Amino acid sequence: MKNEPSNGKGAQKYLTIVAVFIITLIYYVNVKSGDNFIRVENPSPFRTQIFNITISKGILIKSQKIDYFICPAFVGRIGNKLFLYASSYGIARSKGMKVVINTNCELLKYFTLNADIRKDTSICHSRNVKTIKEEHSAVYDNRLLDFNNTHNVRLVQYLQSYLYFDQYKEEVRNQFTFRDEMIKKATLLLDNKLKGYDIYRNSKYHKNHKYKYMKVYNETTQKKITLIGVHIRRGDWAKYPDAGYNVPTKEYLRKAVEWYQSRIEHLVFVVASNGMKWAKDNMPKNITSIFLEGNSAWVDLAAITLCEHFISSSGTFSWWAAWLTGGNVTFFKWPAKEGTRFRTAYSKDYKDYYYSHWIGL
Repeated sequence: MKNEPSNGKGAQKYLTIVAVFIITLIYYVNVKSGDNFIRVENPSPFRTQIFNITISKGILIKSQKIDYFICPAFVGRIGNKLFLYASSYGIARSKGMKVVINTNCELLKYFTLNADIRKDTSICHSRNVKTIKEEHSAVYDNRLLDFNNTHNVRLVQYLQSYLYFDQYKEEVRNQFTFRDEMIKKATLLLDNKLKGYDIYRNSKYHKNHKYKYMKVYNETTQKKITLIGVHIRRGDWAKYPDAGYNVPTKEYLRKAVEWYQSRIEHLVFVVASNGMKWAKDNMPKNITSIFLEGNSAWVDLAAITLCEHFISSSGTFSWWAAWLTGGNVTFFKWPAKEGTRFRTAYSKDYKDYYYSHWIGL
């Protein structure tokens, strides 16, 4: 009878093969590659993952994926910051990267963002960060996406084109949902303003629609009222006309109001402005308007985006109020004076900045 091979010899052979493999891998990492990194190509067309191999006394300890980041350089006020985050997020998503922001970022007070949030963001200021600067602030620049995702990238300066994030707009919209405390504050503000016109909110409507729940009706007639948000930019745009800014005119407001009146009945216009006296003097007089005064810009933004449709003017605050409202939007279609430096911030037809389905007047 032939002797059967022992199980011990089979196991010894297997362990020998495993040991040879590990020794070969360690040799490759330490000698062939010149550093402690191995590149693994992921089947995803957007991502190349880098793994850090930790070696101690010739033994392979662990493998840890390294993430690389998009670092937005926040400048300006609310509208600028919203563009910078949204565009950075869209670019990061397309590259399989993450956005990193500091814990003191103003947006975190009002939104829950899908970002790497850290107190120490020194990685965005190291010598190894690649900085890419746009040529025109409101023009989609494909060159900004011409990099690989194996290092951190800082994008400057304004990134004010929806084309950077439109592919991921629902993800952005979910992140730009106001926190509950801000929604309550904005709702209370509108409730108090509307009661003077015998208009009340349908309290059952908001329970399954967290973000936009201002469905109001007239208590006497029981007719549904449609709220139209209005933002009128004045301030620095009106103060420095030589800078190339075009502020919305009384004629534009009349056309925008008439556009909605020709399509929807029972309208109430909810007006926010940083030039409220001008707004009150120049809004059409044959309509029902309520004016939001004495609030922070963030509260005004939350309140007017609870409306169903929007009349936009100029500037990024107005743009984001329109985008967050989500209904029909009219806009002042000539925000920059021809022949000025400010005009060069936009494309020739403004289509990288304004959506084609928005109504320019």
